[in-house]
Amino acid sequence: MTGAGERVASTGRPSWQAPRDVLTPAVVALAALLAAALMLVALVANLVNLLPADPGYVDPADREQAVADLERARQNGGFVALGCLLAVAAILAATLGWARRRSRRRAFRPPPGWPDLPPGWRPYRGWTPPADWPPAPEGWQFWSDAAEPAVSSTAG
Repeated sequence: MTGAGERVASTGRPSWQAPRDVLTPAVVALAALLAAALMLVALVANLVNLLPADPGYVDPADREQAVADLERARQNGGFVALGCLLAVAAILAATLGWARRRSRRRAFRPPPGWPDLPPGWRPYRGWTPPADWPPAPEGWQFWSDAAEPAVSSTAG
């Protein structure tokens, strides 16, 4: 039998704590990099579109056309920036939603003899089982895929 204070040898964490997920931080970091790259594209697009097409002298007769071209370039830069900002928001929202679903994919399974816990309950940081709760059986898996059927903690 293992006590409530048992720690996983490889991580030093209590066995009832959720296992660390190494994929989620990597995906979130990749999404943040993609978002930063899109923001850079928006900045460059605005800066480039603000530059006149011909930096040389503008003939006064063509001045009206040059002003119209500059205004169109500013609008295009704004549209590119707006598109990049919307893409950044979509990337971040999708990534955070994926991370939240991934973290909820695993369900906490209390060992036999522990009281029934509310559905979806997860041990919070710093939580420890009360000393009067019985120890978990040797090799008890506190976490399972949420798709598995729930096991009653009073059975067995």
